[in-house]
Amino acid sequence: MPLQAPKDFIEKYLTTYQAGWNILREQRKNSAIEKGIFPSDKDIVDSLSTYDSWSQVEEEDKKMLIKSMAVFAGMLDAMDFHIGRFIDYLKQRNLYENTIFIVTADNGPEGNDPSDHEVWREWIKTTIYDRDYETLGDEDSYVFIGSEFAQAMASPSHLFKFHMSEGGLRVPLIISGPGVAKGKNHNFAFVTDIAATINDIVFGGVNERIIGKSLQASLAGSQDKNYSDSEAIGLEVTGNSALFKGDYKIVRNRPPNGSNQWELYNLFEDPGETKNLAQIMPEKLQELVSDYGAYVEKNGVIDLPLDYEWAKEMQTNTIKRNVLPLLGWAILVITLIGIIAVMILRKK
Repeated sequence: MPLQAPKDFIEKYLTTYQAGWNILREQRKNSAIEKGIFPSDKDIVDSLSTYDSWSQVEEEDKKMLIKSMAVFAGMLDAMDFHIGRFIDYLKQRNLYENTIFIVTADNGPEGNDPSDHEVWREWIKTTIYDRDYETLGDEDSYVFIGSEFAQAMASPSHLFKFHMSEGGLRVPLIISGPGVAKGKNHNFAFVTDIAATINDIVFGGVNERIIGKSLQASLAGSQDKNYSDSEAIGLEVTGNSALFKGDYKIVRNRPPNGSNQWELYNLFEDPGETKNLAQIMPEKLQELVSDYGAYVEKNGVIDLPLDYEWAKEMQTNTIKRNVLPLLGWAILVITLIGIIAVMILRKK
């Protein structure tokens, strides 16, 4: 994706990631443990075992990857800096104490390496984007960190964006403001709860048209669950699927990072998704699979074919977007020329 940041922010991180992704994944796990985000006595998946080690990467490729990570970090640093400026602005105008701050993300780290796809390599030639090292992170540059660094950044969770493992779904939700207690809450919450919570704060209740639940009780300090053990939350993206219910979760990831088979995990006992319970708890698996079927029926989820590939879809959509409008004009011009030719012939 075209990640970009001011040069001063990027330069602060040019040496931060020189040790590579294996070290970064371990550092992130240890940091999560120290901050009380992940329990110290739980295992995690050896997610980088199927990738090349950092020592196997060519020096020129390392150079680009290290700077790409610096751009990513610089972008986040710049965002943090400007949020700080915004807070100062609110304080100067006596608005800070009446402001709710919500910081979150829509998914795990982007791990796609588009340069692996011929379609993308041809596409970028038609754009203004460049991949020059010296200008990486500047306006019009196209930056991506690749699967390995994305997996490291998602630590201690497994996999990354577009996947239904926790590395692709589990993101921070930071809320502060009046009436919000300090501390951590580890109970399950879903993205749809944000709109419901805002509606509850502003209007004193959740509009019936809004799906999701208000997190007001959690914000006030309650450790009660937001969802009961009988409530199921399903989701799907590009053919990968998951459903949460109580302490349990089913997940189905497509190849190459999955088997396209349902797996079952107890996230309370196994937040790292290391112990697939599908074989030893078949009834629980079937219960959640049935719940997923109800989710599919209710939301009109399309069952994508096994040969679905985003790169091919991008090629198709690019053709539709760029060629079809021209085709329409071409048909119009040809039609007009035909009408004019007929009129000329009639006059003769």
